[in-house]
Amino acid sequence: MNIPFSSMDQTLHAIQLSGVQPIITHPERNGILRSHPERLRKWVRQGCFVQVTAGALTGGFGTGSQQEALQWIGKGLVHFVGE
Repeated sequence: MNIPFSSMDQTLHAIQLSGVQPIITHPERNGILRSHPERLRKWVRQGCFVQVTAGALTGGFGTGSQQEALQWIGKGLVHFVGE
């Protein structure tokens, strides 16, 4: 599972070098990120923003996504809620 992360780390870094702050969208619906939340925390520490889907907060994508999104909000990792 390290390969997708290492590729994403490089991509996010390149985006930031161009002067843009990346937004990680829908991480609560991504099984890999839900299994490795430390990676999301790392990206936030490095200046990325995080957006969860409003439907996830109401359970529209299942209880796993809902619980993860609520936990991340509680930990200060979520910056935006999208429709």
